[in-house]
Amino acid sequence: MAGSEQNLEGGSSSFFVPMVDMLAGVIFILIIMLVSVALLARDDYTKVETSQKEITAIEKELDAARAAEATYLVPRRQANEALHALIDRISKDLRDGGVSAVTMTGPDRLRLDATAFFARRAALSDVGEKAARIVSNALARSLVCLTDLRASAECGDVPDARLARVVVAVHSPKEPGEAIDAQSLTEVQAVSLFAELGRINPILASLRNPAEQKLLGYASLGDSVLATDPTPTGPRLEIIFEMYVPPLPDQQ
Repeated sequence: MAGSEQNLEGGSSSFFVPMVDMLAGVIFILIIMLVSVALLARDDYTKVETSQKEITAIEKELDAARAAEATYLVPRRQANEALHALIDRISKDLRDGGVSAVTMTGPDRLRLDATAFFARRAALSDVGEKAARIVSNALARSLVCLTDLRASAECGDVPDARLARVVVAVHSPKEPGEAIDAQSLTEVQAVSLFAELGRINPILASLRNPAEQKLLGYASLGDSVLATDPTPTGPRLEIIFEMYVPPLPDQQ
């Protein structure tokens, strides 16, 4: 009997110890839950959570702004830098060849005095043919740098970007007693000069913009609104440049 009582007491002891441990664990979990609920109900925790949500929203807006800058603003900045480098390079080639040019803005262009280009007001003069060769060579050397035919070895001083179009425009205002009107005269002059530029450097006719359109074209301003300018009204030649950039969202 003594042996069996001893066994019973021992078995009872081994049964209640795990129960006590389990109850202690449950109580510990309840305490943690109560503390968590108390913390979540505090104003400062709510404020932190709200601030974190606001920070996350701001970060998303900043990421969207950075993406928009990379898509729209950076290409425009690069295009502007490339255009200025291109104009400076062409202008230097013209000066080295003895043809003076003035850089203009709005739109970006080079302006040359066209008086010596044309004889009898229509065809290119001998001096004009020489000047046209200098202009053609300058354009052929530099325009290619802003096309898909860009050669890095020859275009290191021009940032990589793309031209949308280049226009060679002639303006010859009507003179007193002249039979032909200014618009008709400049059309003849523009076609004559454009043909000579392409004859000297045929590559000019093959250059394309990113839309696969011809890069180089011509225009005749005459006495049109486009030719309105407070500066001297004598015959002039303008090389007008327009860069290719991705359209802004409101322009798409």
